[in-house]
Amino acid sequence: MSIHCNVCNTNLPTPLYCPPGEHSLSSLGELINGYAQVYFCDKCGHLQTQEIQNIDEYYDKQYKILIDSADDDQLYKIEGDQKVYRYDFQAETALDKLQFSEHANILEFGAAKGATLKRLLKKRNDLVGYAFDVSQMYIPFWDEFLPREQQATYVAPKSWANSMDYVVSFYVLEHVSSLAEIMGNIREVLKDNGTFYFIIPNTYENIADFVVADHVNHFSAQSLMTMMTSFGFADIAIDTTSHDSAFIVSGNKRTNISTSNSPVDLKKLKKDAKDIATYWQNIADKIKSFEATAESKRVAIYGAGFYGSFIYSHLNTPSKVGCFIDQNVHLSGKEQFGVPIMSPSDLPADIDAIYIGLNPKYAKSIIANLPIVTDRNIPIMYL
Repeated sequence: MSIHCNVCNTNLPTPLYCPPGEHSLSSLGELINGYAQVYFCDKCGHLQTQEIQNIDEYYDKQYKILIDSADDDQLYKIEGDQKVYRYDFQAETALDKLQFSEHANILEFGAAKGATLKRLLKKRNDLVGYAFDVSQMYIPFWDEFLPREQQATYVAPKSWANSMDYVVSFYVLEHVSSLAEIMGNIREVLKDNGTFYFIIPNTYENIADFVVADHVNHFSAQSLMTMMTSFGFADIAIDTTSHDSAFIVSGNKRTNISTSNSPVDLKKLKKDAKDIATYWQNIADKIKSFEATAESKRVAIYGAGFYGSFIYSHLNTPSKVGCFIDQNVHLSGKEQFGVPIMSPSDLPADIDAIYIGLNPKYAKSIIANLPIVTDRNIPIMYL
C-alpha cells in the first residue's frame, strides 16, 4: 500500500521505524493489533505513522478519553507542592496568548468532553462557545454548559460557516490522517482573518509520541509551517517553549491561499528522528534485561501513562507488577491492565524493584523529589 505524506502529499516509500512485536500502544495505553510503522518525509520534515484499521469507528466508539467524570484530567506538571492539570493549563495559556475579543464566537474542534472550552467560558462569560467532535459520546458533558444548537457531531452545520472568530483545538491534529479535509472544515467555519489556535505534541521533546499507534502525525516546525501556509493561514506563530513537549500554533485565515514554501535543510531533523527510532528499537531489550537481572518477586511501575504502559506491555512476566504508581489524584483507585494505580505514599512495603515510566527528559528530576521512592534502596530502572 502506497503511503503519502499527510502534509505535502509526497510519496513515503520506506519506513524509518518498524516496531518489534505484533502489537502497538494507543495514546490511552491500550494494546492495538498491528505494526505502527513510522515514515519521514524528506520534502517537508513530517513524521507519519501508518494509520490504524477502522480509524473512524475507533474515534467514534472506542476512544474514550477521560470520560469517567467531568473532573477527570491529566497531570501536566508538578511545581513544588502544586499539581497543575492539563485542562486548566490549556485554558490559562489560551487566555493569555489569544486575548479573546469581546463577545467572540469560539469553537473547540475535536472537543471531547469540552473541558478546556468550559474553563474558558467560565473565565470569560462574554464568549459564545461551540463544540464539535466525531463522536456522540461527549454530548452529556456538553449539555452541562452549552445549548444544543451550539453543539455538533460528525459534520458542522452550514449555519456555522464563516461565523467563528476563533477555532481552538487541543491534541487533535496528531490523530487525523485527512488533514486536507480537516483544515478545509476549519477554514470554512472561520470568519475572514479568524484565528486557528491549536496544541499538538512535539515528538522531539517527548519521544513517546513517536510510537503512539493512534498518533498518525508527528509534526515538526517545518511541516507545521508547510501545512499552515498551504491551507491559507498567515501571521503564523509556532511556540515551542510555553508548553512542555508541545507546539502551540496559531494563524489567521486569509482569502488568498499560497502554496509556496522556501526549501529547508532537513538533515539534522532526519538524524534526530533516526536517533529516536533507534532508541525505541532498543528499549524493549533494556526492559527485559532489567527484568532478568532484578529477579524481583514483586515490582511497581511509576507512571500510569504511556511510558508505564509501554514497560508493562514489554515484560516477560507482567504478573509480577503489583501496582502502578502515579501522582495524578484522578487515577488513584483505578486500574491499568487490571493492576491497581496508587499514589506514591501508598507504595507497598514488599515492592523490591521499580520501573520508571516517565519522559526520560524529566524522569530523574521528578524521582529525585520523591524520597518515598529513592529511600527504598531497591533497583530502579529509567527508560
